[in-house]
Amino acid sequence: LVLAAACVAIGVAPVLFWPAVLRAVGAWRPAWVSLETPPPLVALGLFQLALALLATLAAVWLWQRVRGRGLSSGLTWDCGYATPTPRMQYTAGSFAGIITEWFAWILRPERHEHRPQVVLPASASFTQHTPETVLEQLVEPVSGVVLRVSATARRLQHGRVQSYLWYLLIGLAALAGLVLFGGGQ
Repeated sequence: LVLAAACVAIGVAPVLFWPAVLRAVGAWRPAWVSLETPPPLVALGLFQLALALLATLAAVWLWQRVRGRGLSSGLTWDCGYATPTPRMQYTAGSFAGIITEWFAWILRPERHEHRPQVVLPASASFTQHTPETVLEQLVEPVSGVVLRVSATARRLQHGRVQSYLWYLLIGLAALAGLVLFGGGQ
């Protein structure tokens, strides 16, 4: 909670923490130190302080209005239906549906639906699955190649120091040849 309160304080009044930032910057790069507080930081701090004060006043006002009346609980969502079931609730897919539609050209969602054909249908269904495009099209193929190359290179590792010294000597000779004959400057 202390860390969260410090983060809120830095966000609401950054100008108060400017001296500490200045000392840290001065320890790292003394040439960057400026003794004056940047004017945009002052303006931002005043704006955020006013916004925080306004939000606090609004919260106190709402609390005062609700305190005397008490709170009543009710259904969050029922569309007038008396006995909703968990199947009728919003899901993560309900919330993500809009974004999925916007980016369908890149996400390529797979839809399976059985639309109702009559006014009062006996059954209807809709499922949608968004494949992991980056994982399936990029990460898995690249990691498969890396695993195959690693398995091939593993044969070169057998624990004999003499062989490792030969690998080192051959690598250094190849680098020296590249530098000498590679058309460098």
